[in-house]
Amino acid sequence: MRTALVGVAMFAWQLAAPVAADDFRGVKPDLPAWGTTDIEYNLSAYEFFPLTSTGGYTTFYADRWAGPGPGLHAVAHLPSGARLSGLYLRGCDLSAAADMTLTLDRCSFVGGTICEAVASVSSSGSPGCSGWGTTTFTDPTISNFLYSYVASWMEGTAGSDLRIRQAEFYYQLQVSPAPGTATFADVPTSHPFFQYVEALVASGITAGCGGGNYCPDAALTRGQMAVFLSKALGLHWAP
Repeated sequence: MRTALVGVAMFAWQLAAPVAADDFRGVKPDLPAWGTTDIEYNLSAYEFFPLTSTGGYTTFYADRWAGPGPGLHAVAHLPSGARLSGLYLRGCDLSAAADMTLTLDRCSFVGGTICEAVASVSSSGSPGCSGWGTTTFTDPTISNFLYSYVASWMEGTAGSDLRIRQAEFYYQLQVSPAPGTATFADVPTSHPFFQYVEALVASGITAGCGGGNYCPDAALTRGQMAVFLSKALGLHWAP
């Protein structure tokens, strides 16, 4: 059998390897929760709320809309360590004179609340129901330890008819950075697969082959592969 423990480490890397970001041409299909493709996370219009109690907001129908004011906001629950690959605004711009904007901010609460824009997308004066996207981010890597991420929807002109349907986020999983010290004697920090082997250890997928070693060149049985894949993918089904 040509597969080996190093091959499994490379498999974990391939699951999280970045790919070209989607250019938002057309509607994206449902996406898996792992793999080399983008993962999709959505905030529906119903999850956005006013920042304050003022602003003249009305009820929503199939989508949600607002008059001028502080805008609508929703917390974006994105996984730490993931790399953002796209921000997408889906809605209706029914005003030729006004635009609507979706902004993703990251907010730090150390020493006071400080928010800065990570990405922003606008309907850009294009009347009609459509979608607008961007793949440009000031810092694409999510860090929930340092920041909270907030999506904000704003309209630019009083009395305009601008409606948000949902905010869509696309991201790719990444392998954790390599630690400073090695877990196994036979996979030192200089080993080409050090980062990926350490990721398997930190994830609880492997404990090595015994004696403080990983045995990177040892053959892997089909039974061992089943354990590696099941743990790595979190395979589960209802009994």
